Amino acid sequence: MDIEKLIEQLNARGLSNGSSLGYHCGLYDEAATALSMLQEENAKLRAELEQEEKYYEQMVDALAATESYELEQVKAERDALIEDFVDYVTDGVPNPAIFCKNRCNKCVDMRGWCTGKNCKGFYPSGASGPKED
Repeated sequence: MDIEKLIEQLNARGLSNGSSLGYHCGLYDEAATALSMLQEENAKLRAELEQEEKYYEQMVDALAATESYELEQVKAERDALIEDFVDYVTDGVPNPAIFCKNRCNKCVDMRGWCTGKNCKGFYPSGASGPKED
């Protein structure tokens, strides 16, 4: 039901139209006023809700950006540690192949020593996950 039409009907039956239908006709005016006030309050609450939704969307976006930034920092730290480990292992170690996660039959000889051929790049076996390109 259309609230505006209902308010108009209630006003038409109330005391404000000069009618003298008795004691109860004042209730129509009160009902029309109450409906108008409720309608205004509803509009106000909807506007507040919309503002809160926008605020929470901004907070979620900020949180996602922060998490993304922190993830990038962790990846950079991981890559730096991997590089340090590679430098440590390959410096003075005659066969770094035993530490390589990318080791395969194509890049080592029969004894398991690194040949340097068909190498996908040294990647320490202690690092988690596949090497990113």
